[in-house]
Amino acid sequence: MDMKLMKPQRLEKGDTIAFVAPAGGLATLTLHRLEKGRRYFEELGYKVKIFPTAKRNSG
Repeated sequence: MDMKLMKPQRLEKGDTIAFVAPAGGLATLTLHRLEKGRRYFEELGYKVKIFPTAKRNSG
C-alpha cells in the first residue's frame, strides 16, 4: 500500500486553535500555563477554544 504524506494548510490569523486533553487534563494544577498559552496564541491573531477536558484534573 502506497500512502502519500499529506500536509495541512498553514494556519492563518483568525483561524482557531483548540486546547483539548482527551486522556485527562492537568489545568487544575497548572491553570496559569493554560491561560498563558491562550494569551500567546490570541496575541498572534488566532482564536482559541478551550474544551472542558483541558480544564479537568483527570480523564
